[in-house]
Parts: sequence; C-alpha cells; structure tokens
Amino acid sequence: MAVDPSGKFTYVANSESNSVSAYAINASTGSLTPVAGSPFAAGTGPDGVAVSHGFVYASNEYSDNVSAYTIDPVSGALTPVAGSPFPARSGPVAVAVDRSGKFAYVANTSRISAYAINPTSGALTEVPGSPFESEIAIAMAADPADEFLFVASGAYAIDAQSGVLTMVDFPGGYNPTGLAVDPSGRFLYAATSGNNHFLAFRINTNIRTLVAIAGASYAADGAPQGVAVDPTGRFVYVANHASRSVSAYLINASSGKLTRVAGSPFAAGRGPTAVAVDPSGRFVYVVNNASNTVSAYRINATSGALTPAGGSPSSASLARSRAGGCFSDGCTALRSPRRQRG
Repeated sequence: MAVDPSGKFTYVANSESNSVSAYAINASTGSLTPVAGSPFAAGTGPDGVAVSHGFVYASNEYSDNVSAYTIDPVSGALTPVAGSPFPARSGPVAVAVDRSGKFAYVANTSRISAYAINPTSGALTEVPGSPFESEIAIAMAADPADEFLFVASGAYAIDAQSGVLTMVDFPGGYNPTGLAVDPSGRFLYAATSGNNHFLAFRINTNIRTLVAIAGASYAADGAPQGVAVDPTGRFVYVANHASRSVSAYLINASSGKLTRVAGSPFAAGRGPTAVAVDPSGRFVYVVNNASNTVSAYRINATSGALTPAGGSPSSASLARSRAGGCFSDGCTALRSPRRQRG
C-alpha cells in the first residue's frame, strides 16, 4: 500500500486478482472512494506497490516483472508506461522508490534489483551491477536522505549518482517483516512477526552502522507486519496480522524509544498486513489481508490516537497486499508468507 505525495490518492496491490486498486482520499474526512476504472490490471501476483513523482510501480511475484503506470493527476487513474512490465529476477516481492524519484529497488529471491527511472516516461532501466546479492528481502525501507536502503537481511549504501548499492554494517538475527525510518533519518523501526516483537535502532550515518537502542525492544500485539512513521516523526503505527489491530506509539525525539499511545491497539479488519500515513499526517490507512478491505483512520494530532474515518473500511479487490515502498512518506515494503509457485 502506498499514498501518493500529493495526498490525493492511495494504491493497493491485489495479489489474488492480479491488479492494483486506486482510491481517492477525501481531504476533509480521510475516507476513500474507488477511482473510476479501478482496479487496474497488473502482472501475476502483485505483492508490493510504490508511488513516486507521478508514477506507480507494482512488483509481480509470479510473472517475475514490474508493472509501471503513470498517474492521472486529476482522477488518480493509472495508464501503463510504454514498455511495461519491465523484467525482474525470480520472485519480486517488494518495490520501493527513493525520495528523489531517480531509482527504484525491487526485492527478489536472494537479490535486490536496482533501476534508474526515466523522469519523463517512468520507464525502468537496470543499473550497472544489478542485481545485488541479498538474502530474501521481505521488508525494505530507506532513510529520508536517500543514503541507505534497509532490508530484512542487511543494509546498503545508495550511490546518489548511479543508484548502485554497497552493503554496510547491520546487526543480524532479527529477520524483520516490516521496516520504517523516521523523517529525521536517525531511527529505524522493525517489526519481527516470528517472535512478536517491535524494535528500535539508531542509525549512525557518519560511520554507516545501525545500533539496537538499549531498552527499545517491545512485545507486539500479534504478529506485527507493516510499519509506518508519520511525517512529523512523532508517531509510529504497526499492523498486527494476528490480532486484527493497529498499534500506535509515541516516539521520543531524543532517544528514539517508544511509549504506547493511550487506547492502542486500535481495531482493524481481519489480517492487517500493511499500513501507510498520508503526507499531511492526518490519516492512517491499513490493508486487511483476510477481509479484502482498507481501514481508514483520523490521527489525533496531540496524542496519536486513531479514530475510524467515515465509510471505513473500504472494500478492495482481493487485496493480499504488502506495504508499499514510498520512502518519502514513511512507507515500508513487505510481503506475506510466500505462496507455492506454479
């Protein structure tokens, strides 16, 4: 799931129906209305979706490619980019685009593909040296300065000119299912569904290291998956797949440690997997995998608490969605357990 930088539209990858759903966001209430023509055809098994600078990208796990679209700035409707879909490696499960809109990154089985984005057409061209070795990267996030790409199995420095990735130091053994970086670029938050924990790390950009923050490992609320930080950097939200809920935490701006928001966790649909915050910081959206819906919430600007938006939840088109990869809006990219290829 990803919200476009204008805050007018949000997009959801529907793995079971091979499509991408588009919704218009009501600027006053945060409620969602399907865009005319939605859902839009994608490849086979789209898992991840990312939005950047007028384009949408969807990673298609079972056709081994990436669908690219231009966004109609008035309606939010999608039109395939010339040459789309673009080849990927085996099993692309997540896609993300850097803040500058110059590069797209796709998590494949044991590799990460890097692409240069044509700023006029949105077409993708693989960068020299791509793909880059990695273990299965089921979660992706980048810092706001486009210096680092974090994945479940490691961290990479991003070359600002070429988009080439170079592996840097990263604490191992966590295997996160969801990742998000705060807007200051100082903290990384990771959901680990396997052991039901939520963790905080400090990013040291000077020496290119990531350090677990002491005392910042928290028991989660039921198989946490998608993670998103609001644009102010005050709140972080986590989709809990097993407990049909979304958790909310207040971020300590100095230490990066978290305090649970009063009333958290907040009820969602069945099997929430992805979460996104709109660029205004007023609304949160959660994709409910098992009920094929999208829940919308208003954010209390003081406390970070969530209140259901009018008309929520909205129906989706067999949405087995993974969180999108819109770096500038605090989105992450993740996938659910892999289906049998066939």
